[in-house]
Amino acid sequence: MSNEINLFSYNITDKDNKYTLDDNPFISRRISSSLQEKLDEQSAVLQKNFKKHLSGTMLLGTLIIVGILTSIFSLILLAGSSLRLPMFVVGVVLVLVSFVLIKYKKPSYGSKNSESEDCTKEEDLYERVKWELGFPETPVIIDVLTYEYKMKNGEQCDDRKPGEAYFAYIGYLWIEEENLCISDENCVMSIPTASLLGYRKVDEKYAVSLWLKDEDPDSPEYAEYNIKEIDGDFHLKTYYDIMITHKYASYVLRVPCYDFPKICSLVDLKPISEE
Repeated sequence: MSNEINLFSYNITDKDNKYTLDDNPFISRRISSSLQEKLDEQSAVLQKNFKKHLSGTMLLGTLIIVGILTSIFSLILLAGSSLRLPMFVVGVVLVLVSFVLIKYKKPSYGSKNSESEDCTKEEDLYERVKWELGFPETPVIIDVLTYEYKMKNGEQCDDRKPGEAYFAYIGYLWIEEENLCISDENCVMSIPTASLLGYRKVDEKYAVSLWLKDEDPDSPEYAEYNIKEIDGDFHLKTYYDIMITHKYASYVLRVPCYDFPKICSLVDLKPISEE
């Protein structure tokens, strides 16, 4: 099992590097460099605007706390002092002003129109991504369990410590000629269906750090999987490894139990017994 290569492997040794999928022999096409630059620019703008919004929110929160503490201080510690009433009034005013700003102040990252424009630009870019990569109109969308590693002394070291949650990523699947195509919105991997050896069911407790579905994990659609949310992670008991071969190398597509049926709707997979 240790020699198998996760199709969704990411080298995160250098935190400044973009989150880019490792090369593998199945990658058949990538988005253009010009589109990648536009996506990077859009991502930088969104991050900058979010940080501005977050800073403003933290400032208002601080004012509320200071106002409350000032009021309490004036009531408890300044009893009989001439400063008691002015200090109490200052505290109340700070709290009221903060709540008024929260209710009526426009977001620091711009107006609703500019926010809508940002969303429209992002949607347009991802429509271009899907066009360049040749997405079908309705691809099958699944979650995949990634492998993140750091290089130490020339060797790959799993960044996920025992018991830590997997980082889930969205994969888009479809059949193209005799290939199972998988995309992460940066490239397309075209896997010949003849290279799909089958699947291995792994009964093992694990968790995913993100819930990427529109439906809640406790919705009827996912009820049979008994997904438990604990401290923001989503805990499960089974995942599936789709086993893939290429010349002398072995690859694996690792998916949570709740999305395995979607893959089976595209390709016929047989179970592989452990030797």
